[in-house]
Amino acid sequence: MLRAIIIDARQRRPLALGELAELLALRGPIPGARALRSLLRELDAERADSVLELELRNRIRSDLELPPPASQHVPVRCTDGRTVEVDVGWPTGWVGLECLGMGSHADRVQLDVDALRTNGLAGTPWTIFVATWRHVEDDAAWQVLRSQILAALRAAGHGQAATR
Repeated sequence: MLRAIIIDARQRRPLALGELAELLALRGPIPGARALRSLLRELDAERADSVLELELRNRIRSDLELPPPASQHVPVRCTDGRTVEVDVGWPTGWVGLECLGMGSHADRVQLDVDALRTNGLAGTPWTIFVATWRHVEDDAAWQVLRSQILAALRAAGHGQAATR
């Protein structure tokens, strides 16, 4: 739950993670501060923009057949010259996963930004899949998406399963 609150705060930008860490340092000893600092370091390294992305990364990490994706967002050059970041990516196979949660897409502006990004990726060599909360909560939906990702990685020569 605390992860979700911190990620939500980062999305809304009221307080950057670094600022929160500084406030903890200035505040002095408070119960739970050590655990919160540890969680802030973990989330800062993970760079997940949403709880959905974090949950999908965890699901991917626990899958022995899927190779680990890049640890952070992957920059991709669009056909119009812009560079965008793919939420979860396997750059060696040119495969990406975009996470579409209701929280960040309830805003029309963000929905338009993501549509522009997705359209810009359409003419690139990248294969982009879209994941929603259904892929976290519904094992059958996850298995379909997982199979599609594996097939795209194999087609791109990323090949052998179980690279761990």
